[in-house]
Amino acid sequence: MNYAYFSAEGRLLYIASRPSASLETGVIERGVARGTDPNSIYLDPVSLEVMERQPFAVEVAFNRLSAIPVGTTATLEAGQFVVEDGELHFEADVSEAISVYLDHPHFIARYFEVETGPEAE
Repeated sequence: MNYAYFSAEGRLLYIASRPSASLETGVIERGVARGTDPNSIYLDPVSLEVMERQPFAVEVAFNRLSAIPVGTTATLEAGQFVVEDGELHFEADVSEAISVYLDHPHFIARYFEVETGPEAE
């Protein structure tokens, strides 16, 4: 058995082969099977059960990403943002594709490509 250490919001911090002698405040320890993929798990903050990360079910449309889980970190060329309302809207004067990296402890982090450009009037 290995030991997984999670932040209070469920993000995996690290996996070790032995239990820690002392834990920082807010760090939660759970046993996991040897060979567990560290990129595939998170800790449910309510039940305190180790769970499998799921794919994002984000909707991609022109100038918009929606159905983004609240608390997701979105990284793009303009900077890094925490999504609080489930959507990202883009305004652009020229047509282009924007890459957006989404990361959330409960979902498999990945890039999405969003076509942007001027809105038709």
